[in-house]
Amino acid sequence: MTILARPIWSQRNLVFPTTTSEPAAVQQISKPIKGAKKDDGSHGNAVLFCGDGTNDAVALAEADVGVHMSEGTDIAQSAADAVLVRPYLSGILVLMDLSKAAHQRIILNFAWAFIYNLIAVLLAAGAFVDARIAPQYAGLGELVSVLPLILIAAQLRRAKVG
Repeated sequence: MTILARPIWSQRNLVFPTTTSEPAAVQQISKPIKGAKKDDGSHGNAVLFCGDGTNDAVALAEADVGVHMSEGTDIAQSAADAVLVRPYLSGILVLMDLSKAAHQRIILNFAWAFIYNLIAVLLAAGAFVDARIAPQYAGLGELVSVLPLILIAAQLRRAKVG
């Protein structure tokens, strides 16, 4: 499995160390990864640990992102940040793509909410003298502000993952 996974990880510029799940070994490997400089000169690489057994629980909690493989112990599952339903390492790539797509949707939702609320607050404060909204129609403004957020979030189903 490790030999087949290495080409996939190298395409995404990821480090794929083979290690034991003992906490001391995970810390020893994760410190240089976290402290390494990125291409743009910034620090702060993340460590993702994937495991399924009881002995992996501490390492899953120690890593920045702990991923639990299916059919493992409940202790490891509760210590993990994400749980893969199928026991394949390719699920980690799907998880990364899905989290990137969700992050983009969150940024888009914040941008929409900021612009809409800025205009709505200025309108409510009377900054636009010629523009007045009757109170019975002002309630529709809340619906108008929420529907695009729901539609943006629903687009996550169409995101390309995997």
